[in-house]
Amino acid sequence: MKERGFTLVELIVVLAIIGIVAGIVVANITFVSPCSRLSTAASEIQGAINIARATAMRSTAEYQEVLVVIAQPEADGPSFLFLIRDVGGEIKNLITTFDPRHPETILGSGDTIEDLPTFGTNGRFPEGVILRFRDDMGNPLPFPFQVAPSWNCNICQNGRGAIVFFNDGSAGFAPVQQDTAIITIGLEQKYDREGCFPAPDGYAIAISRFTGFTRAYSLNNGQWR
Repeated sequence: MKERGFTLVELIVVLAIIGIVAGIVVANITFVSPCSRLSTAASEIQGAINIARATAMRSTAEYQEVLVVIAQPEADGPSFLFLIRDVGGEIKNLITTFDPRHPETILGSGDTIEDLPTFGTNGRFPEGVILRFRDDMGNPLPFPFQVAPSWNCNICQNGRGAIVFFNDGSAGFAPVQQDTAIITIGLEQKYDREGCFPAPDGYAIAISRFTGFTRAYSLNNGQWR
């Protein structure tokens, strides 16, 4: 019996169907990706904070693990996050002049920038995700973190702030000392006009100075949970 192959017309039809399906999939991925990236970035930020704390507690060396949180250098511009191993403890004093596009300039002798799962040593947030409060994200966080600010980061000056972890697990914040650091993560304005409902529209990470523990909150339908 002769085996029948595909005709040219059949191949063209199959390829056309594949192209249509692929186009639909790509379009959907493009549509949902900003909200998906927002959720991933929030998880990665909280994970990076916990990595810094755990690494500091495992160490007996004379260095501090510094999670450097960088807000936008320009309004509504890109945000950055770096995990820096600080030997001399001087980085927290230089944080307000830190240039996130050239992070190596802040490093002293023996200091290193650690890789992070999503951000890497480039430190840039995923496209469309920045450290920011949306205009409708002003509701206070639940007890005991009712100190959520109306700006990006309540330990930052000039759009820059650092979280420093010590061997006992506690943290210090620079340049502004608070009992709790609040980092808010949202979407750039061009992406968040319609929000992410039913997915959260924003996230807040709270870090206790006394224990170094973190807690994540999501903003859904105008309420923090």
